[in-house]
Amino acid sequence: MKTLHLFFAGILLWLATATAFAQSDEWERLIAEAGSLHQQGQYEKALTFARQALEVAEKTVGPEHPNTATSLLAMGLLYKDLGQLDKVEPLYQRALAINEKVLDPEHPDVALSLNNLATLYLAQSQYAKAESFHKRALAIREKALGPDHPDVAQSLNNLAVLYSDQAQYTQAQSFHERALIIWEKSLGPEHPHVATSLDNLANLYHHQGQYTKAEPLYLQSLTIREKVLGPEHPDVAVSLNNSAMLYRAQGQYAKAELLYERALTILEKALGPDDPKVATALDNLSQLYQVQGQYTKAQPLLKRALLIREKALGAEHPDVALSLNNLAGLYINQGQYAKAESFNLRALAIWEKSLGPEHPLVAISLLNAAKNLWAQGGAGNMTRALELFERANTIREHHLKLMMAKGSEQDKRDYMATIEKDPFIMTTFHRALPDNTQAARLALTTVLQHKGRLLDAVTQSVMALRQRMNPQDQALLDQLEAVNGERSDLFNRLQHGKIDREAYTQRNKELETQADALEAKISAHSAEFTAQTKPITLAAVQQAIPQDTVLVEYLRYQPFNPKASKEADKYAPVRYIAYLLRATGDPVSVELGDAALIDPLVEQFRRALAHPHGGAVHAIARKLDAAIMQSVRAVLGDTKTVLISPDGALNLIPFAALQDEHNRYLVENYRFTYVSSGRDLLRLEVPIESGELPVFFAGVDFGSPQNPNEAIQPAQDDKNRRASDYRQQFASLPGTQAEAKAIGQILPSAQFFFGPDASETKLKQLDHPQILHLATHGFFLADLPESAKAGRGVSWMGVTETTPKPAHPAAMDNPLLRSGLALANANQLRSGDEDGLLTALEVTALDLWGTQLVVLSACETGVGEIQNGQGVFGLRRALVIAGSETQVMSLWKVDDDGTQELMVDYYQRLLNHEGRSDAMRQTQLAMLASDNRHHPYYWASFIVSGDWKPMEKRTTDKTQLILNWQN
Repeated sequence: MKTLHLFFAGILLWLATATAFAQSDEWERLIAEAGSLHQQGQYEKALTFARQALEVAEKTVGPEHPNTATSLLAMGLLYKDLGQLDKVEPLYQRALAINEKVLDPEHPDVALSLNNLATLYLAQSQYAKAESFHKRALAIREKALGPDHPDVAQSLNNLAVLYSDQAQYTQAQSFHERALIIWEKSLGPEHPHVATSLDNLANLYHHQGQYTKAEPLYLQSLTIREKVLGPEHPDVAVSLNNSAMLYRAQGQYAKAELLYERALTILEKALGPDDPKVATALDNLSQLYQVQGQYTKAQPLLKRALLIREKALGAEHPDVALSLNNLAGLYINQGQYAKAESFNLRALAIWEKSLGPEHPLVAISLLNAAKNLWAQGGAGNMTRALELFERANTIREHHLKLMMAKGSEQDKRDYMATIEKDPFIMTTFHRALPDNTQAARLALTTVLQHKGRLLDAVTQSVMALRQRMNPQDQALLDQLEAVNGERSDLFNRLQHGKIDREAYTQRNKELETQADALEAKISAHSAEFTAQTKPITLAAVQQAIPQDTVLVEYLRYQPFNPKASKEADKYAPVRYIAYLLRATGDPVSVELGDAALIDPLVEQFRRALAHPHGGAVHAIARKLDAAIMQSVRAVLGDTKTVLISPDGALNLIPFAALQDEHNRYLVENYRFTYVSSGRDLLRLEVPIESGELPVFFAGVDFGSPQNPNEAIQPAQDDKNRRASDYRQQFASLPGTQAEAKAIGQILPSAQFFFGPDASETKLKQLDHPQILHLATHGFFLADLPESAKAGRGVSWMGVTETTPKPAHPAAMDNPLLRSGLALANANQLRSGDEDGLLTALEVTALDLWGTQLVVLSACETGVGEIQNGQGVFGLRRALVIAGSETQVMSLWKVDDDGTQELMVDYYQRLLNHEGRSDAMRQTQLAMLASDNRHHPYYWASFIVSGDWKPMEKRTTDKTQLILNWQN
């Protein structure tokens, strides 16, 4: 018998290599004709020839011959294509029985029979049976055909689809990638199986929100299929449908509609009006209409899809649940809540039974059912809705934890974007039940699980490798450090005109791809550790809060409206809310108001703080306090120690400089420490061994400018400040050397790097010192946000533009490249093998695990690009990833002399065993009481983020207070 391969739905091979015991020209002709018609998508005609082939085989070679088994497989495959699943299993089982009887049990034809049965069971959502048969088939094929055979790729692909359907994305991706490599190598880059592999891998990315990765694969798959199979083939429709789904998710509705309609036309013509694939096309097109509010167009398509699926797949199939879920959403949007409820609950029951209780679709069904009950209102419905929301959140957190343990940082970011509205929904639901403590706990738990999660995930991955460091782990970190170093150097050269934008963009894209791959490997190496981390619960966070302390968790959110009929109306304009949590008891929420009113106040406050001789600071400090802290203070009561977890624009202000209703600065009554999220407290509970000595960089010799005649002197306001536009020259900072020498009198055992020795190379060679103090110029290139481009006068980077301006050249660049520190020879962009400009991206590679305190005695080291819910992307974030426990950073351009005074006093208080936050507060109070430093410009710029407790000396055996710094 000849070797014959045919293509089905991008997944199956029509026939694997088989050995016949006899030849039959008639049988070969019939089976070949069936295969040709199948490849053209003419399944009914193909079935006629397959039946005739079976009759010929049974007559000429007998009922238990491999040719008979092949004919049975062909018929079963065609019935499956036609959606007549009830006729498939007997044919497949009979074929398997024949092959197992007459062939070796490890023959490839036995694997083919196993494979086809497995795909049937997968279509019926019998996942355990499907996995068992697929694994058996894969083992046979690898042994009989070798690891690089196309049939091995088929088994890998099918297993990947199975794992993807069960949301086991990590396993699915590795199988998909291996299958793609085999098929491209063995069949060529334009084979239909390659298109299938590309399509399936793109689907995997799509499910995880990685749209930029999915789109080119979808397009490549479509191109191959149109070229090889023709524009009217059903598999072309599959590619069109998948591309349309991606465009719909991205809001490109017109583009999506054209592709959906074309896919539907092809499928109806090729497969008939009642095929399950037609139902999928109908369902997807209806979802597009629904998201646009075109309900009269959507409803008949949804109903037709449901009828097709129930008839072809059975009433308990997961795809039937999908139609039910989508119909429920339509009825909710139309205000038919009672009607929607029955559809919601039926979909939920099917998905729980067929997919298991922890599948992401179960969570979606729970969320939809809860929103429906919420929209109906009433005490009973709200109680039931709360229970469903809690179940949904448990499932979402389970998968969020899995997704945060894999892939690059961008992969993690993409996934989080798919569920970013969950805290908004839970917070709004709590607002609807303001006196319900269970709802309050659910809302805050969701906030703690999401806010700052990216930073936490990246930090955990690096920490896992640092803790168990082996040569392989070290090599990965070294490679990532080298790639990010080149990215930073490339960016700095761009800003100084040493490379054109086109060359920069091309090389930077290559480096970003390398960095993503290395980050994914680092995540994979640390996944075991990450999986063992404790779950994020409210109780765990409360246990980490001291008895005399309150955590204030701010959230910038959009209230959700469960009764909104249009997608655009479901989320209201942005607001701020604060949740207060103590070591015991339930959280308390304080609604603060519209962000459109608060954010401009933040900007005014920052502008006032940045000018030491301006008198406007008092009025705006009082006004902003009334907006974001006065109502919070009413809940604080007598508590004076506050952990602040800001969000949005609030990341850029010192709460200590706000003024209460008695015109007193809050620093006079409260001790503030900043955290990215209350979840940070869990990480800070684990002390890590630190180095012995404090290390100081100061009095940096920035070198003379490369072109002295073109050097631009700093503006008058920037003189004597530790900041400069880093595209110009860096002026010397004599105060920093005086600062370091003064602190050296307090800490004579410290190690100091001055002048040309204060280099980027020396800094990168450090091994987790106990303290790292960097007194130098800071730089921050503020991007131009969309709000500023529109002339609205709001910015997340502390820069307000009231008229449109051209975007900064760095507008689309990594925010960690746009902030950093200047070190030796920065003016010449040459310091040994480095350029003297240490970007935040390079800081992430420093080994600061166990470093208890990093002080950035420079300008604007605490600012950066704010990404709502994920904090400040700049040096602040980089230092946490590098492992430091506590960061002292500035929020504006600081005075050289004033900073020297502040830092010397701060270290003296640390030596007196004051806490890392309290020492800063006492220093600020002393400056406030002085004659010449009382303006908050001098004392309020520096904030303390992270661990607030006194410094400790840590060894592997014990922990004790530092009592011998001066010895």
